[in-house]
Amino acid sequence: MAVGALGAAELRIDTSTASFLDKTSPKWLTYVRSVERHGTDEFIVVAVDCAEPWDRSTLRRVVNLTNKLEQVPGVSRVDSLASVPLIRSDMGGLMVNSGLAGGVPASGEAFNRFVEVVKNDRIARDSLVSRDGRVFAINVLVEKQGEVDWGRVVNEVRQLAALDGGRITGVPVFRTEVNSRMSGELKLFIPATLLLLTLIMWILVPEPSALLALLLVSGASMLCALGAMGYWGVTMSLSTMLLPSTLLALGSAYAMHVVVARGDVESLAEVAFPLALSGFTTTIGFVSMSVIPISAIRELAIFGAVGVVAGTAAALTLAPAVLALFPVEDRRSRFSDWVGGYVSDRLNQLVGSHRRLVLVIWLGLVVAGGIGLAQLEVSTDIVKWFSPSSDVRMDYEHVRSRLSGISPVSVLVEAKSDDAPDVHSAELVAAIDALSLRLSDDNDVGKSLSVGDPLRLVRAAYTESEDDTLPVSDAEIQQSLLLLSGMDRLADVISPDRRSASILLRVNNNSSDDIVGLTETVERWWEEHGHSGYSVEVTGIMYEFARSEEEISRGQIQGLAIAAASIATILLLVFRSGRVAAIAFVANTTPIAIGFGALGLLGIPLDAGTICVSSLALGIAIDDTIHVVTSYRRARAGKARGQALLTAYRQVLPALVMTTASVSVGFAVLSFSDFSLVQNLGMVTSALITLCLVADVTLLPALLLGSSREAGAARK
Repeated sequence: MAVGALGAAELRIDTSTASFLDKTSPKWLTYVRSVERHGTDEFIVVAVDCAEPWDRSTLRRVVNLTNKLEQVPGVSRVDSLASVPLIRSDMGGLMVNSGLAGGVPASGEAFNRFVEVVKNDRIARDSLVSRDGRVFAINVLVEKQGEVDWGRVVNEVRQLAALDGGRITGVPVFRTEVNSRMSGELKLFIPATLLLLTLIMWILVPEPSALLALLLVSGASMLCALGAMGYWGVTMSLSTMLLPSTLLALGSAYAMHVVVARGDVESLAEVAFPLALSGFTTTIGFVSMSVIPISAIRELAIFGAVGVVAGTAAALTLAPAVLALFPVEDRRSRFSDWVGGYVSDRLNQLVGSHRRLVLVIWLGLVVAGGIGLAQLEVSTDIVKWFSPSSDVRMDYEHVRSRLSGISPVSVLVEAKSDDAPDVHSAELVAAIDALSLRLSDDNDVGKSLSVGDPLRLVRAAYTESEDDTLPVSDAEIQQSLLLLSGMDRLADVISPDRRSASILLRVNNNSSDDIVGLTETVERWWEEHGHSGYSVEVTGIMYEFARSEEEISRGQIQGLAIAAASIATILLLVFRSGRVAAIAFVANTTPIAIGFGALGLLGIPLDAGTICVSSLALGIAIDDTIHVVTSYRRARAGKARGQALLTAYRQVLPALVMTTASVSVGFAVLSFSDFSLVQNLGMVTSALITLCLVADVTLLPALLLGSSREAGAARK
């Protein structure tokens, strides 16, 4: 423990969301290439409201705030009506500069002309100003730096915006808010969990030596995991911050079995094997998550397994040593007496007398769970991690409702070979523009921009008409691009070497499955209408987050399959009975299936947090099953099944209830988080563990009793 504490002291905390990105996939390289060719897509939106449409004083505030924001270190560019060029005609010539370059027009005629130009500008409309002219937006693009620098930039932008009554939102805002809040919650969860566990342990087992054993084992489990992270230079991330509460709960649960045995050699021998086996299966539950190629999940899997192994070893060695040095008085608590006596007798009568009813009830729950599973969705929306009443969430909803979506996604159009024509050919420009228009019709897309938009504006300016058709020839397109060459923002939609283009999307719906679903739409459209010499790929920072969440979901299905197969094999080898192993396996998978089915019926999607519950819950829940089955089979020698069940209840039920209480409370602490991601993980896991206990004391015994004739013995 001392070594672990030294390692934990070296542990660094970095709860950034970057650890949830899958940087091992070729699609990540596509995103990197897109940023290199067309610039960063992470921006902060500053929205400035005004009481009257096109209020001049508000526009002056926009000009001043734009100038201030351009001076913030870490800001690469600021886009607003004060800085983005407006493409328009003037006295027969082409003007490509900001309409507010010289300040807000003083004369009424000039101001009205400016307003009319902005209203007809395909680029500014809905992204720099709302259609009703009551909200002006300043988009602050952040340089690609570390998360700490982003936090500083966001804070400076927030302070400057607040002076002018502006609201801020955007991906960098959400990411830094998650980082800062999670760091604070991490400091709260560990002492809160320890305090609650200590209180529960004292209520259940009011013995100083027993409490000492429980605290030492749970502390060893947590410190060994955190110490290993510290020695290996792994930072405490958004996922591994769940480990302290989890391992404290698991460690106390393992130690509880030893404490209930009171240090008696014979009793310890009886609990040692099932305790070691349950620790092994829980380790498998953690390890099964390591198949996911995302560092945040792999670290949770690896160091969670380290903590479980340490906790199991401490429960089998450290706890008995403490109880040997400070013997527990040979008396049971009132709670243990009540559970081991009255509750055990009533459960035995219930299962023995109403075995069929118990099975029918569980079957009904399974059917309902199956219906729910068919409706269960896997989706993550980072916006919904925040409470609807939080400033972050309300600012986002306000800006989204008045302007276009703020979540950046893009479509990278790249030449497949050197033989492909340049992207500015009329055929390619028409295809890119058509795809952009197709995507703008999607309900989830708030705005879509491509190289076709500035080209339409140039043509309309030259013809001095409202006709916004595309140039029809290669020569006209090249001439238009030449006229726009001084506009540095042109690289957003077409690369300087003319070998790639980007369609910029602002998405209204941040749900991961909807964002990833854009891929199918884009690829199918391009295959039918696009250019064979060019490829298209959906990318962008929000797409990368969405893709990672989908990767976590798929990986968890694989991990669950691995955990289930491994645990089933272990049960078969240990119990050396296919029937007993099958019964034990069914008793554990049934409540998990029912629990996730309930989520489907309630319309609660699985997200990055709850999707990890299945493998973990299966590994933890098998603990109770192993103890029940082992005790039952030991008591079965020379006894009727019903009597053996009663003996098993009396021996293990107090410890099972106590351990379930410990684990449930450990996870329930997470439900106090400000984020639904962590809240759902805590509540779902706590509920599942409790449901697994109910299954182990009702469904499992009903299956073990076998035929009605054998079950009748339980009533005697």
